[in-house]
Amino acid sequence: MSSNETSKPTEGFYIEASFDRIIAKEKKDREGNTYKAYYVGVIVRTEEATSLYQLKTKSPELYTKYKSGDPLRVRVMPRAFKDFLYFTIVE
Repeated sequence: MSSNETSKPTEGFYIEASFDRIIAKEKKDREGNTYKAYYVGVIVRTEEATSLYQLKTKSPELYTKYKSGDPLRVRVMPRAFKDFLYFTIVE
């Protein structure tokens, strides 16, 4: 296998943004038990607007090395529910 084949990016959806922070939220499951859900907060800047997105993650420890403002590129899985777009990090 050549070096071009190993460095070829994986196909999919990516978000290139600035890292903001790790966000932990208390959620309840269907049985009423509470658990913590973790999100990576990123800032996406375009010509028209600046937006803050929360990308759901199962491994928040992977992002502890990032400082606020560091560039970040992650592969995400977009999904929609009730006219709202959600992103989950592909891990």
